[in-house]
Amino acid sequence: MFAPSGRFRATLGLAFEHRMMFLEPELVHGLNALAEVRLGAAWRRVWVYGLLGVGGTGTFIDWRSDERPSYFYGGAFQYGGGVAGKVRSRLVLGVELDFDASYHPLVWRSHYPLEPFYYHAGSLEIVFGWSF
Repeated sequence: MFAPSGRFRATLGLAFEHRMMFLEPELVHGLNALAEVRLGAAWRRVWVYGLLGVGGTGTFIDWRSDERPSYFYGGAFQYGGGVAGKVRSRLVLGVELDFDASYHPLVWRSHYPLEPFYYHAGSLEIVFGWSF
């Protein structure tokens, strides 16, 4: 965690996300790889922050009616916020609400006539970490 002075705190990190979407009868897997920054303020043992992330995305559709899957690639953007605190001397626990927007302009190996598409997803996450 970067803490130049006062209450300001910042972190940089990488995130790898996998989500499964059940769109009957198909099964859709969404994969995101994001660079993230968290900016916020800290008081004693509690940190409140906003989150921004940007990266790449891939979506894999398992067409249950066919043997050949389809792959889609594009970009992802993430935003949200959270609160975390030190529970013990080094153990950090928190909760985070974030929203992902994924746009897929590149269609590869699809034998179905699909246009570029996008989707939005929200998640409530439990955050844990270890401070050094």
